[in-house]
Amino acid sequence: MHRAFHLWMLLGLAGGLSAAVPEIVPQQVVPVNGPEHFQPSGLAVVDGALFTVSDKHDQAIYALTLADGECTARPVLEITGLAETRKLDLEGLVTDGAGGFFVVSEEHCRLLHVPAAGDATWLTPDLRNDPAVQSAGLLVKHNACFEGLVQLAPGDFLLAAERDPRGLVEIDLSRQPPAVSAVKMKRSPHAEEGGRKPDFADLAVWRGRVFALVRNLSLVCELVRDPSSKKGWREGAAFSYVQTENDPRYVYTDTKYGLGEGLALDDEHLYLVFDNNDDALASAPTDRRSRLFIFANPFATPAK
Repeated sequence: MHRAFHLWMLLGLAGGLSAAVPEIVPQQVVPVNGPEHFQPSGLAVVDGALFTVSDKHDQAIYALTLADGECTARPVLEITGLAETRKLDLEGLVTDGAGGFFVVSEEHCRLLHVPAAGDATWLTPDLRNDPAVQSAGLLVKHNACFEGLVQLAPGDFLLAAERDPRGLVEIDLSRQPPAVSAVKMKRSPHAEEGGRKPDFADLAVWRGRVFALVRNLSLVCELVRDPSSKKGWREGAAFSYVQTENDPRYVYTDTKYGLGEGLALDDEHLYLVFDNNDDALASAPTDRRSRLFIFANPFATPAK
């Protein structure tokens, strides 16, 4: 989860983002209060309410409530019934439309369903063992596997492989046997030669469009299905948040590790939540809370 110090991106130097990538500025930045060592690792917006999971808190799905300039994470859906003894390392969630959620486990490389009532169940085996995934060379490095998912259609899920290499895995559980496809996406049109390697930190769907959080480049981009490409997907319009990430008010003491972890969009807003790895703000050494950044949705209006 390494990330660069992005000053070169701001200056438009070689190895940075193209100057054509516009910058977005948050409307609101709020600290996230929650359990001790709370580290959000995914984000979903459902009927105007925000939900998250934590890669260090496997027992529940959390609602994020905004009030008085702060945000509080409280458990709203317990995760029970799984026989696994290893940690889950939850890294993304999407609503099931009935009060529950689909969640991806990076530790197990599996998709699970957490219903509104009852025990959670695994929906897939370990996808590291799938022939399509192995053929694409994905999910080969520990702690660099799945980071986010979306549901494209009932039973049809797209999952993001984080890095080394990054890629996309689509699994259609509505078919028997389930259909799995996987593609490697090492390069990005938004990174010049010599720049940081692009990764994926989360996925989101808004009005049928798919978006990706590319943490190492400090941007959010649209993923467009492209039948003419061997990869099947390409990166479309993008917006950068690098200036916000490096703002002295929000930067953390240790900038070695990735911060952007959760992405969600609705008609009005684009939401980003940071996982600060329990590190403190550089400007406030006693404040170890993560941050929720709320932007106007830049994709709601066509980019100029």
